[in-house]
Amino acid sequence: MTNIETMVKALRLAWIPRLLTPGRKNWKMVPDYYLGKYDGLRFLLRCNYDIKYIEGLPMFYKDILKYFNDLKTLYSYEKGQDMVIFNNKEILVGGKPVFISEWFNSNILLIQDLLNTNGQFLTYQEFRNKYPCKTNFLQFYQVITAIPKHLVTKAKNTETPEGELYTGDNLLFELDDSTQVHLEKTKTSDFYRLLNNKIHTENQTGPTRWNNTMKLDREAWKKIFASLENICKETKLKEFQFKFIHRIIVTKKELFKYGIKTDDECLYCGEHD
Repeated sequence: MTNIETMVKALRLAWIPRLLTPGRKNWKMVPDYYLGKYDGLRFLLRCNYDIKYIEGLPMFYKDILKYFNDLKTLYSYEKGQDMVIFNNKEILVGGKPVFISEWFNSNILLIQDLLNTNGQFLTYQEFRNKYPCKTNFLQFYQVITAIPKHLVTKAKNTETPEGELYTGDNLLFELDDSTQVHLEKTKTSDFYRLLNNKIHTENQTGPTRWNNTMKLDREAWKKIFASLENICKETKLKEFQFKFIHRIIVTKKELFKYGIKTDDECLYCGEHD
């Protein structure tokens, strides 16, 4: 049975490939305008963002960002997103994440880009000598003082992620070492499966109760559930099979319990259901 809440999330997430479709289209003008302030959706999805700092964006598109963040959390996504300086919920200047287009265009993306070979922050003059971008000392010191110490320590002790991961045309998003999402090709059913695999990890109640009387392993139950699609063409029989597996077929016992019937005796043998 389809989980409605998970399906709603999957339907929202399925808009990501549409939003990333190349070209200027009238319906994309609003999201493109607001997401452009953060260098677009493709870059933002790889950042350590928080939707409460995304200003002006309609709620529909905020939901997309929220649910994608939920997806990353479910898969314990760790590809250096907290090392990205921009759109980082932990690096705040004036109570907001920073995005400096001059730095971005000069390929200054990561905390490691602001450190010298000794793991210390560059001085303002060293920064000017290293990067050909316009910035003043106030802006520079605002950013480096906003970076939390634990992120600086992590930056010192981790390998620098490839910058092309954030600025290139790479559309493969690695949720973990074994799970990839193609941001332009993933469909609603794919997002639903990705969410469902992590949200519903416990055994179903029906099989658990059946196992009290008949022992079937996990693979056997997978085959039983898979058989629902092709066991027959009649919808009513499929429905009955589904209810039977989950032990939710209504009998006189339930009807009596709900006050619909006056007794719980079987129509054929007279015994209690």
